[in-house]
Amino acid sequence: ERPDLKIYGSEKGLDLVPGLEPSNAMHDLQTMTIGDLCICCMETPGHTADHCSFIVTHVTPESNKNPFLFCGDTLFIGGVGRLLDGPTHGHDLFESVKKLMA
Repeated sequence: ERPDLKIYGSEKGLDLVPGLEPSNAMHDLQTMTIGDLCICCMETPGHTADHCSFIVTHVTPESNKNPFLFCGDTLFIGGVGRLLDGPTHGHDLFESVKKLMA
């Protein structure tokens, strides 16, 4: 039995991501807060046209914890993800990696 979970993702993935509802579709740099965590959606196209990454930070002023990144198949230790939507998205992937490094 599946748990009743909400799926969040890029608004560009509404027609592509099973279970992504319009109310849970996030736009570029939109944030949400859960407890003491702030989650920022960053559109990072390239691997797929609708790909997004999530940066998670702690919002409490006394926190000394490092932010962390969920980037899916955009970035790996040894390189970047494949271009699943075709080679024309190579520039998008390059720009997305630059955006994540900023």
